[in-house]
Amino acid sequence: MELSPLAKERLASLGELSQEEREKLGHSQELSSLLSSYFTGKLPVESLWKVLKEYKDEGKEYLIKEAQVNLANAVSLGADEQSLKMCREGILTLETLKENSQYSMLEANLSLIENLCRQYKQEREQASDTMKSDVERQIKAAAQQIAQETRKEMAVDVKGSAELGVMRSDVNNGHETFHIANSPA
Repeated sequence: MELSPLAKERLASLGELSQEEREKLGHSQELSSLLSSYFTGKLPVESLWKVLKEYKDEGKEYLIKEAQVNLANAVSLGADEQSLKMCREGILTLETLKENSQYSMLEANLSLIENLCRQYKQEREQASDTMKSDVERQIKAAAQQIAQETRKEMAVDVKGSAELGVMRSDVNNGHETFHIANSPA
């Protein structure tokens, strides 16, 4: 994790980091790398648990909470099922490392979040389908109106030498298209 120039400047104005702060920063960077490997599928949840168990045994329990917070921050309404599953599995697996585990409460809350995400996706898809239908209906109405107006204008422009016809044809998946064709007079 590279710090921005502004962050480096602020750190410099605060003074040097203590040895403990540097170690925590280093461990946080290691944790970010671990979680990155976990999210990309390179590190199974069992391995993540083992590494954090080692940190706990070394007296660095704060990294368990930090990992859980990072996993929780990865949850979003638009997240796909696989991402939600990984976050849930990671959070709950790491909860087993804590002395005062609140596994069942976390599990219930994560289930509520997953349900909310599913509901959001369903409603978003319904809204999208409704908008698509409305737009298609508007385009169809506009195409019909243009076709009707064009027939009148073409009859005048072409002076009876050709009759303009608008034919409706059903194409793929029930979508309708309009073709303008000249028919002999």
